[in-house]
Amino acid sequence: MNNAVAGVIQLKVKKWGFAANDPRVAATFTGVGGGLTTLALGVAGGAVAAVGWPALLVTAGVAAVVTGSISLAMDSLYKWLFNSNGTISTSGGGGGNGALVKGGAYVAGSYSTAQYPAPHTKSQAEDDWQRGCKPYNQCTGTTVEASGVHQSTDSGGLPITVYAYNVMKNSNVYTSFSMTLRSTGASMSCDAGMVADKGVCVALQTGTPDGVSNASPSAAVENIPASELNKALSDQFLAAAANAAWKAASNYGGLPWTPSDPVTPADVAAWRAENPSIVPTVGDAIAPVSNGNAVVISPSNSGQPGTGPSTTPGSGTVVDLGPNPNTPAPTLESIPTAQQILSPLLGLMPDIKSFVVPSHSAACPTASFVALGRAYAIDTHCALLETNRQLIEAVMMLCWTLASVFIVLRA
Repeated sequence: MNNAVAGVIQLKVKKWGFAANDPRVAATFTGVGGGLTTLALGVAGGAVAAVGWPALLVTAGVAAVVTGSISLAMDSLYKWLFNSNGTISTSGGGGGNGALVKGGAYVAGSYSTAQYPAPHTKSQAEDDWQRGCKPYNQCTGTTVEASGVHQSTDSGGLPITVYAYNVMKNSNVYTSFSMTLRSTGASMSCDAGMVADKGVCVALQTGTPDGVSNASPSAAVENIPASELNKALSDQFLAAAANAAWKAASNYGGLPWTPSDPVTPADVAAWRAENPSIVPTVGDAIAPVSNGNAVVISPSNSGQPGTGPSTTPGSGTVVDLGPNPNTPAPTLESIPTAQQILSPLLGLMPDIKSFVVPSHSAACPTASFVALGRAYAIDTHCALLETNRQLIEAVMMLCWTLASVFIVLRA
């Protein structure tokens, strides 16, 4: 489960563009592990190995990152709803109330002769224990807990599924027994909610209901049907676990979890397609988060390599590429100098550089006329302008300068 959570987070940050060897990715895993360790210490009072993933996720605030009930296993009707008050509500677990069909599949217990309808549920195990413990007054203070599932064959070579249980009393294992699911051989038919016992259809004596409401994480784990334990964990649950764990990460300089782009079931599906052999089961999801005093989060190195040609030297098909064309290696042009780069700009419009203002000469305009028998000349202003030549030049220079400035600014 730890490797799966880390693998899903690694795939997510890879989609963000971060390489697996990026120091920030390693810091992210360190932060997630540190954050979960802190939470686990608070849950168990210092015993990290005693904390299961459900309790840790509830403490990490998984209800804030998942909406609605989610399937615990792939393609399963059994679902969990994480409540905001830290409890879990379950549904779809069944209650042993299916119909028993003569000659069909059935479940046999260790403590009674009853035959239960398939599929197996925990309520059947509780009923079997009740039938065995009542005659000897051993039922008081006992509870039934699932301890494992394994596949086997019977004496005739037919496949069977064995569900192991522990009977707990005063927090200790009082005794153990098993329930066996067989594919054929039910002795008789019974209606839904009934079991066959010595040729008679009888009702279940006791049993866990289909679901529980507002239960503690440990009670929710107890409600999981034994038939669910070996199923692959759902993408929804693993995505919720990755988001809650990442959100709880300590500040180690890693990449922070973002609510705008969280881990999605689609991300988990992509990771699962690349790592089909290390997908956790429901049993893995309810196991302790660590065997020691710290939660270690790191991707597994057991990714599935793609198939391809053999890499053994000297093996495989020889590919003939033809004669060597002796094509020389490409050469790079020399780097141009600053003068070479600027010369096209500096050499623009060379005619302008040789432009010279042509020489110009002018005379003060005068006028003359004859009137009343006399000749009159208008040239007094020339003497006046010549006297104030320097002042007029300065004023005109200022005027043309201002005119040019206005023209440039308007452009």
